[in-house]
Amino acid sequence: MLQSFVEGEQALEVRQIDPYRVYLQRHHPPFHPDDPLPADSPTVTFVVPCPASELPLLADTLDSLGVQSAPLWRLVVVADTPAPDAMWTELPMLRWREVESAEGLEAAIAEELAAESGWVSVLAPGVRLSGDAVEQLVRHALAFPQWRLMYGDSDTVEADGARRDPLFRPDVNLDLLRSMPYLGPCLWVEREAFAAVGGLGEGASAWRYDLALRVLDAFGEEAIGHVDEVLYSVPAGREEAVDEPAHQQALAAHLARRGLEAEVAEGYVPGTWRVVYHWPRQPRVSIIIPTKDQADYLQSCVESIRAKTAYPDHEILVVDNGSTQPEALAYLERLKAEGVRVLPYPKPFNFSAMCNLAAREASGEYLLLLNNDTAVLQEHWLERMVAYGQRPDVGIVGVKLMFPHPQTVQHVGMLLGLGGIADFPYMGLLGLTDGGYMNRALVDQDLSAVTAACLLIRKSVWEEVKGLDEQAFRVSYNDVDLCLKVRERGYKILWTPFVVLVHHGSVSQQQEAAEPAKARKAQQRFGKEQEAMLRKWLPQLARDPAYNRHLSLTHRDYRVESEIVVNWDPRLPSEKVRVLGWEQLSGVIEYRIKQPLEGLWQARAAERSFIHAPGVRQTRIPLLVEVERAKPDVFTASAFLELSDHLETVRQVQEVARIPFLLHLDDLISEIPRQSEVYEHRNTPGEMKRVVRTADRVVVTTEPIRSAIEKYAREVRLIPNYLPGWVWNGLKSERRVGPKPRVGWAGAMQHAGDLALIREVVEATSEECDWVFFGMCPEELRPFVKEFHPFVPFEQYPAKLASLDLDLAVAPLEVNRFNECKSNLRLLEYGILGWPVVCSDVLPYRGAPVTRVPNRPEAWLEAIRARIHDLDEAQKEGEALQRWVREGWMLEDHLGEWIEAYRFGG
Repeated sequence: MLQSFVEGEQALEVRQIDPYRVYLQRHHPPFHPDDPLPADSPTVTFVVPCPASELPLLADTLDSLGVQSAPLWRLVVVADTPAPDAMWTELPMLRWREVESAEGLEAAIAEELAAESGWVSVLAPGVRLSGDAVEQLVRHALAFPQWRLMYGDSDTVEADGARRDPLFRPDVNLDLLRSMPYLGPCLWVEREAFAAVGGLGEGASAWRYDLALRVLDAFGEEAIGHVDEVLYSVPAGREEAVDEPAHQQALAAHLARRGLEAEVAEGYVPGTWRVVYHWPRQPRVSIIIPTKDQADYLQSCVESIRAKTAYPDHEILVVDNGSTQPEALAYLERLKAEGVRVLPYPKPFNFSAMCNLAAREASGEYLLLLNNDTAVLQEHWLERMVAYGQRPDVGIVGVKLMFPHPQTVQHVGMLLGLGGIADFPYMGLLGLTDGGYMNRALVDQDLSAVTAACLLIRKSVWEEVKGLDEQAFRVSYNDVDLCLKVRERGYKILWTPFVVLVHHGSVSQQQEAAEPAKARKAQQRFGKEQEAMLRKWLPQLARDPAYNRHLSLTHRDYRVESEIVVNWDPRLPSEKVRVLGWEQLSGVIEYRIKQPLEGLWQARAAERSFIHAPGVRQTRIPLLVEVERAKPDVFTASAFLELSDHLETVRQVQEVARIPFLLHLDDLISEIPRQSEVYEHRNTPGEMKRVVRTADRVVVTTEPIRSAIEKYAREVRLIPNYLPGWVWNGLKSERRVGPKPRVGWAGAMQHAGDLALIREVVEATSEECDWVFFGMCPEELRPFVKEFHPFVPFEQYPAKLASLDLDLAVAPLEVNRFNECKSNLRLLEYGILGWPVVCSDVLPYRGAPVTRVPNRPEAWLEAIRARIHDLDEAQKEGEALQRWVREGWMLEDHLGEWIEAYRFGG
């Protein structure tokens, strides 16, 4: 399973592939052009201030509006020059307002925004909207009526149209917004809310930031909505500079409106800042340190607290889990003598229980959980944490933790779903002053979880959520569970980079892992705690509001997710069935999953997204959180070879996520012929049964397959292979283009045994016709073959097949159990191109207007020679086969079968 992280030099090497380019190739608009919008849908008005110097940029913006999937937009250009074209007065969605000078632009913009209805926005000249930007905005506005202001994701576009540097933003994040204007240069505000907060206000160069803060103060955080799709592209070199004094002034006004005694200070990097909160009280803090042995670490931790903590009112409680080493026992006795409370916990290690014990004994108004292998570096560390923690809306405060050697980041918060449950981004990848994605490693922000290695929580909040769960999460994920319980109660989990500690990291667990017996027991416990987290928190783990759903959950570096590209927003309602397809073998997934789903999308019956294989003959095993993040109605895959190794993933999808699993069975994979190159990897009958029994529904291609599995499958549907007209109907294959008749075969590497049937035939006729092989050609046949065409990517396959310009096609198949269960797909591909066919007389090929022969060389020779020496008659056979295919075997005519196969429940 792809749960390991790509880090260090390997991560840098992988990043060179540019996952965003792959993402763009695989990301498709979720809305069909004929999808109706409600009659009461709002309009979106774009006001573009355009001085004469920027007039050339306007064309790109106008072009992007002209191709919008939803026509619910208006464009108002405010310029200090006359309209350049009559269309500005002729087209109802366009208006040009001329002002006397560039100085009059701001007032005119305010007037235009105030005069419009629906949603309004100010757009810089040159910004290019994505083709479905307006529709995304409208549909989200309808789905979330509480939203008053929307923002989206963006990227940068070069002059040649190349796109790069995507900014996949988090959802609304109060403390991140107080640290930087992360919402971006394009905001959409509902007209009545715009008026209610005073319009553009007096923010000058920081007016967007100021407007967002005023909407936030007037309507609450739930009024700010994030459309997590790339809605627009900013021209390279046209990125707006941040006027820091103006933004800080807007932030100070926001803090004053909130009644917070605070000042705005400089951040670590330009364009960022931090809020320093002031409170009249300094409540007591109880510092809780669980420990066992490891006297050197414990002493370093305690002495660093004593030496560098300026905060006056704190106590230290050490919870000892049965230390036995003499030096540890001696140091604990010394601590007792010095007035430190040492609480014994003489039971098996249970981090949660140890912390709960200390919390009951603590006298502080705040609890600070601290690992014994940490060290304090800053005099005001605790003071800063308490300053954040005293905010009534904050429940937990976390900090930056650094490894000592080398000095790299260990903790800049935790991301839900990362690695399968939750984990640390950038661990080992960033230095102390590195900002990471959007500089988020250097600014205050709200996260969903932070580590208990250093975590501050108000004791009343701790008691409200009943502390750590010492039953389900004795060792792992107890801090994540705590944070999620606290967040569920409406409190924020705030992480700050302005407090830094050293953390050696999981020293006790590393020692445990060195002993095989303990390591096995620990792994079993870890697995149970993982399962408990998934069962309790799966929806939350799959959708972290502090992390964008288009970013990877298998890498720590905020890279774009390019292998599981989800085309729909799971938050938006849809009457269509949403199908997540698992790519395992290209040919099977194309005919049985991708093409039927494309047809259903064209018919407005389904939405489709895919888990793409990272390479040839590779499979991307999704994490359960990745499937849940997509939130499909159906999870589907083809049954081929390696699927039996991945049934645990399927089980979790079904049992934990409650998503039905639909299995496609194109071949009887327990009966692969011995001559096949994949014979050694075949499924045993037992493996085959386990795969089939797992599925909620199995869709097969042939009646023999159905008969073979129906006794142990939950439900079986028979849907034959069909050809999609949008792929095949436009193709043309020429006849009689060579000096000799062209006779050919196409197929994959698994057909060595089948081709052995015609080896003598090819050799005997090589002077009478030109043999053409596509995909595979055994070495012994190469001297007798005129042309050999190697494999091509599947999307090129139909056109490549047509280009062979055959006068006759052959389809040899051995008579065996595997081939008896095959479909007639090869005949359909040949037939749609109008080729006559000579094939083996086997069950899959009966019923078609083709020439079937027994698998004897003389029978093959007779049938082939009869046709290559009478091409007129052969062409008539090909035309009859083509009519047969078009009349009964086109996918568009059978989409009803497929939509019924994907419907589960009500």
